[in-house]
Amino acid sequence: MDQNELVDRFPEMKSISSVPPLFTFNGIGLDVVGRRDLDMETGTYVKTHCLVFLLLPLFSFGAYRVADDPNSNGWFFIGKVPLSPLAKGWNLLIAALLVGSFGTFLWRDYHDDPRRQADRAIAALETRVAEEQWLDAVRACRDIHGSFGFVEGVNEQLKEILGPVLSETFPGLPPAEQLVLFKNLVDTRLLLDKEIFAREGLALAHRLREAQPDQAFLVIRALRTADAENQILAEMEQAVLLEWNRRDPANPEAAEMLAFQARDAGDPGRVRAYLEPAKDQLGTREGAWVLAQILLENGESQAAFPLLNDYVTPRLPEISAAATAFERQWQNFTERQLQLLQNGHGPEDFYRKLEPLDEAGQQLLVQNYINKGAEREPTLKAARQRLEKANELVPAALELGLLHMDQARARVGDARTESLQAAEKTFLAIGGIMGDNQQYRLFLGQVKYWLGREKEGRALFEAVVAGKARDDLTLLNVAAAAREVGDVTWARSLCEEAYESATLKANGYSAAYLRSVLATDLEDKIHWLDLADPENQQVRISRDETRASLAMRAGDKVRARKFLQKALKGYGEPGADVTVLNNAALIWRQLFGISGDIEELRKAAALMEQAIVLNPSDAILLTNTAEAMRELGVAQLLEAELDLRVFSESLELDQLDYLITETYGPAELRKDLAANDYLTKAVTYWERSVLLAPKNQKPYDELDSYYFYMNDVAGLTRLRQALGTVKLDETGREQFLAMSMSGTYPEHILKGRAAAAQEMNEAMADSKTRGSLTSVMAACSLSSIQRARALMGEDVDDAQVLTLSADAYRKHPSLATLRARINSHYFVAHRRLIKTVPEYAALFAETKNTLSEGRLLNTLLAADHPLAARIHADPDVRKAAELEWDYLSRWPERAGLMGWAVHHKQDPVKAARFKEVLQANAMRDVHEDVVSHMWGGFPDTVLRRVAWCHFKGESAQAKILVADARKAALPIPEL
Repeated sequence: MDQNELVDRFPEMKSISSVPPLFTFNGIGLDVVGRRDLDMETGTYVKTHCLVFLLLPLFSFGAYRVADDPNSNGWFFIGKVPLSPLAKGWNLLIAALLVGSFGTFLWRDYHDDPRRQADRAIAALETRVAEEQWLDAVRACRDIHGSFGFVEGVNEQLKEILGPVLSETFPGLPPAEQLVLFKNLVDTRLLLDKEIFAREGLALAHRLREAQPDQAFLVIRALRTADAENQILAEMEQAVLLEWNRRDPANPEAAEMLAFQARDAGDPGRVRAYLEPAKDQLGTREGAWVLAQILLENGESQAAFPLLNDYVTPRLPEISAAATAFERQWQNFTERQLQLLQNGHGPEDFYRKLEPLDEAGQQLLVQNYINKGAEREPTLKAARQRLEKANELVPAALELGLLHMDQARARVGDARTESLQAAEKTFLAIGGIMGDNQQYRLFLGQVKYWLGREKEGRALFEAVVAGKARDDLTLLNVAAAAREVGDVTWARSLCEEAYESATLKANGYSAAYLRSVLATDLEDKIHWLDLADPENQQVRISRDETRASLAMRAGDKVRARKFLQKALKGYGEPGADVTVLNNAALIWRQLFGISGDIEELRKAAALMEQAIVLNPSDAILLTNTAEAMRELGVAQLLEAELDLRVFSESLELDQLDYLITETYGPAELRKDLAANDYLTKAVTYWERSVLLAPKNQKPYDELDSYYFYMNDVAGLTRLRQALGTVKLDETGREQFLAMSMSGTYPEHILKGRAAAAQEMNEAMADSKTRGSLTSVMAACSLSSIQRARALMGEDVDDAQVLTLSADAYRKHPSLATLRARINSHYFVAHRRLIKTVPEYAALFAETKNTLSEGRLLNTLLAADHPLAARIHADPDVRKAAELEWDYLSRWPERAGLMGWAVHHKQDPVKAARFKEVLQANAMRDVHEDVVSHMWGGFPDTVLRRVAWCHFKGESAQAKILVADARKAALPIPEL
């Protein structure tokens, strides 16, 4: 179809001389879009020429009838046609929007002109002034000054409006309204006449001074902001501040300002005087830390605790978060810088300097480069500033953690755990800042030990040692800390290592002395004292004390007393030195051991209690004091009937069994124990010692005895729980077990036994004590000594052992003498069975002298061993059974497992009675568990537990115990 025909067919179409411009870039430009008015005969249709944005049409310029080009994706443009109504409407809408936007812009430019805005605000301000809305007017003036003060002439207009408000209106207002208005005028003082502002402010301060000194102070403080050098204002400010504090001493703001003035003047007394009345209001204010430091310096830790707790605890998250944030920012920054350097994006001179350096030099250069860059990094600078602010709280947090530890030392149960957890939380919060600090790690390690997490505590202690490359001073510090928590074996090895590695003679001396304090025996102590400083007074005194102990062991009391008096003289007046008080007290205890003069023991106890007041958290001191109190308590109960000179070295709770007779039973003894102040104190100190030195066995052993005597099931249960969380230091027990198994005993032990036997013989022969309780106890003690000597391989007269205990019982029938008789018969039977029954002898040989008398035969009886019949046939076993029944009949609550075992399978009725009594005694099972925890590594304890399992019908468990003991190389026979 030719052009004319097309014109005739589409009369609205006009011819065109060229195609419309078409181009787009990233979807933006001129393009033809759409497809309408398709003519099937000609194959043409209409497309609209538009401005497009992301290929979307924004504005239409024209419409064209086109035909598709079969050879491309383009079109043949036939002619121009009118726009569609939709396109025209869209164009009108776009045009309207453009005009409207431009008009809005022009209007806003006119309306938002700062000058016009200021004029409108000033007009509103003048309306408020006219309506005498003074407060709103002043606030509006402040806002206009802040928003439009840069506009020319605005500040001058504000001065003209505000000036009369201050000079004419303000003086006539009531003081309350003046105060509110003045506080708002302060923010506009640059617009006010300086002299008028000062005059009216002073007048207001004078009016407020009497009734509201705090508000008067704020007024003067505002005046001084405008005139800082005005001495009259400074003097008045101080006078008003003093008046404010006088009227309201509990106000923390006034108290703190005056306290800080006193601190700057170096007057801690006045600091305390100002802050103490406001202590409950200080909270997280700096004054709380200032006052707490003064109280701590004066030893008033209890008063300092609430201040530190309120000051630090709410801010612990702040400390922890600051440390974490800085560490993260530093790590990220370091990684980025290293990446840049590795990719070659560092300064050229950096690489020139780097190339010739060795590895250490290169590392130093890189670190210096990173450090310099860190100083300019904004985010890192902000994190560092936050960390520095948090760091200011660390000394206070450390003190709070120590106070929590002190509280834990004096508490028990849940209260103690709560204090320890609070201490741990406090220490952990500052860990990001203090993490590598040696003392910090030792404190946190102690808390871990006390919480029963021994492995964590030990790991912290070991980290301290490793961090300082095992230098001698660090080894000594860790050894002292390990000693305090009862880890004595490790403490010894650390001391020895410190001594060997000491670079300074003084450090070697210190290591030797501390090692002497941790001695395993007297010879070990003397050895290390000889390596300590010979010129040191304490070392010389300790040598004299140790020589006195050696003399006592040899039975030379005269020589021992001479050494002790010399040592005591060396201390002079103990004063307020904890170590001197403790050591002098120990000497008084030893002097009592020689003389039996109870006043000397009282002196020892008094000195120790003085030391505890000064240092209530020293576990060793607590244990020493508890032992002295126990000795005093036992002596007080026995002194009426006992010559203390004979037994002054061994006043144990079990000696009170001599008081239990037909007329004075265990219940009466419990009442007297409960009423004894010395024993009550002893228990308190032992319980605290368990918490502070959880690895030390001595306090557990003592508490087990006391709770047993008191029939205190709850106390024993607590003890069992405590033992379940700790591994006791077993060095001494392991050495004793090894010595027993070897059958070879040091000469001093053998001589000591002989000397003790001689002393008991002399007590029995002494006409003053013959027939008295002293003679009876001496006979029983001698019987026990002879049994022990027999176990060590010495020749002993079995008949004498029986006679001694029988005579003691005849003279003084009591629980103790009857038990001594029973044990003597077990001893003689045991010795006879070894000689007459080869199978029994073979079993005992496997135990290598590690069992007490009667333990093996009673275990065999409890287990219904094939040898049981032959054991029952022994006359002394039958006599022991008879006495066990008598024992049960008199004091059933003290009946033991041996009584059941010796009747088992022989007399079912009596055995049933024993079982009934033992099962009814709730304390017995817990007590057996405690003994097993404390002495589980001893063959005697294992067999005791085996017999207990048979009693409860747990034969399979008994076999497991024996098998486990044999695997652990304990000398236990296959039963």
